[in-house]
Amino acid sequence: MRKKKRYILVYLELGYANDKELIRSVRARIVDLFGAIGLQFINLKIMKIKPNFFILRCNHDRTDDLLFTISSMKFKDTALLPLRVSGTIKKLKDIISDFSQIVGHPP
Repeated sequence: MRKKKRYILVYLELGYANDKELIRSVRARIVDLFGAIGLQFINLKIMKIKPNFFILRCNHDRTDDLLFTISSMKFKDTALLPLRVSGTIKKLKDIISDFSQIVGHPP
């Protein structure tokens, strides 16, 4: 049986971030909090990066662990702000365009 996934939309005030550096930081923080086995259970992957936004994919039963990790870390002295959790990337794309209009960033 296939595992369900959840997608977390995260806002980064810093602007466009190097995806490899960002994922390395998030993975290191997960290992600090939950250990290497916790990292395997979360099954983390960056799905899409746009300026100021990125989408993280994880197993649905470990969403709370990833949300805790994101909200308790900083990337280059900038806080990561989880905006929304969804079961589909399409819904998060709509939220990115709505949020971009409010904040004044191009989608």
